[in-house]
Amino acid sequence: MYERHPVFAEALDEVVARLDPLLLDAPAGIPHGSLKDVLFAEEGTPGAAALYETGWTQPALFALETALYRLVRSWGVRPGVLLGHSIGGISAAHAAGVLSLDDACALVAARARLMQALPEGGAMWSLQASEEEVLPLLAGLEDRVSLAAVNGPSAVVVSGDEEPAGRIAAHFAERGRTTRRLRVSHAFHSPRTDAVLDAFREVAEGLTYHRPTVPVVCDLTGRPAEGDDLRTAAYWVRHARSTVRFADAVRAAHEAGAATFLEIGPGGSLCAAAQDTLGDDSDADAVPLLRTGRPEDESALTALARLHVRGVRVDWAAVHRGTGATTVELPTYAFQHETYWPDTTAPTARRGAAGATDPADAALWTAVESGDAAGLAGLLGLRDEEHASLYALLPSLSSWRRARQERVVLDAARYRVAWHPAGTGGA
Repeated sequence: MYERHPVFAEALDEVVARLDPLLLDAPAGIPHGSLKDVLFAEEGTPGAAALYETGWTQPALFALETALYRLVRSWGVRPGVLLGHSIGGISAAHAAGVLSLDDACALVAARARLMQALPEGGAMWSLQASEEEVLPLLAGLEDRVSLAAVNGPSAVVVSGDEEPAGRIAAHFAERGRTTRRLRVSHAFHSPRTDAVLDAFREVAEGLTYHRPTVPVVCDLTGRPAEGDDLRTAAYWVRHARSTVRFADAVRAAHEAGAATFLEIGPGGSLCAAAQDTLGDDSDADAVPLLRTGRPEDESALTALARLHVRGVRVDWAAVHRGTGATTVELPTYAFQHETYWPDTTAPTARRGAAGATDPADAALWTAVESGDAAGLAGLLGLRDEEHASLYALLPSLSSWRRARQERVVLDAARYRVAWHPAGTGGA
C-alpha cells in the first residue's frame, strides 16, 4: 500500500513523525528506532517481534488505521457512522474530528507507553461463549479477571491474572467450546491495568476535544455518542479499562441505518464478529479492506468492488489515478429491459417424485447449521467425550452445505444455446 498509493504513504509518514518522539526507546536491532521500522520489519527480525509488544502494537494500529482511512476517503467513500474496537476507538474519534492528529497521537502514545511499562504476565482468552455464560464465573474474581470484550453473541474475551483466566477458558473447553489464548504482551481491559490509569488521566486531561463531525457509536457504551461521550478525560480512562462492547455498537450502528460495514485495519476478524452479531438474515454486509495473507492492493480493490455493488459511491477515477486506466464505451444498442428471475424451487422438485426429504438427513443438517455438536454426536452415535472434535468441524460442514445449495440453485438456472445448420434449400 505504501509503494502503490501516495495518499497512504504521505498519511503514514505524517502519523509516524508525530508518534516517534512520544514512544518508548526502540528495542535493540531496530535501525532508526522508528515505528516505521517496526511496521516494515521482516518476519523473524527484532522489529517484527516488537510489533507484538503493546508499546508498539497500539501506535502501529493507529498509524495504519488512520492512513487507510485517509486513503479510503480519497477514493470518495464517505462514512455514515464510525465505530472502533479498543485502540480503534481512538482512531474513530480522530476520524470524526473529536481529536486533532497531535492530540490523538498523544493519547495513543501515552496509552501504549504506560501499558508497556506494566509488569508482564496475565492472559487474555477468546471464548466461544455468551456474556451471560461468563459473568457468573467472574463473581468474586473482579480484582483478578474481567470481561474484556463482547464481540458477538457467542464471542467474548476474558482478561486478567493467568490462573483464573485460564481456569475460565478450561471450563468452556471441557464443554467442547472453542477457546484461544491471544498473543498479547499484557492483559488489557483488566484489573492489571489499574496502576496506570491515573497517569493516563493526566495526559487525557491536557487534550482538546471537539464535537464529532461524523456520528460515532461508542465501543465503551455500545450506543451512539451523546453528551460528553468521547470528549472528556474520564471517558478515555474508562475506555482503556472497561469492557469493549463491540457487539452492542454494531447493533446500534445498524439500527441507525448502517447496512454496509467497512473494516479499516490489518485484517477481517471484526467483520466476522459483526456478521455473527447481525445474523445471516440481516440485510447488512461487513467488508474487510485488508485480508490476512492476501496482497494488500488486491484486497483493497476487492473491498471497493463489494462496496460498489452494495450501492456505496466510489470515485473510480480517483482509485485508478496514475495507473493509465481509462474508461471504455458500452455497446450503443438498446437493452431489451426484460428481467429474468431464476426458478429457485427447481432443486426441491428433484429430491424425489413426492418431494419428500429423508427425516434423518434433515435432522443431521439442522444440527450442523445450528452448531449443535451434541445433537450431531447423538445422530452419529458418538460418545460424550468425542463432542469437542465436532465443534471445529461444524463451520466447515455448514459452509460446504450452503455452497452446495447455492450450486444447485445456479445449476437449475443455467442453459445452453445449441446451433444447428439449416439447409439452403437450393443450389
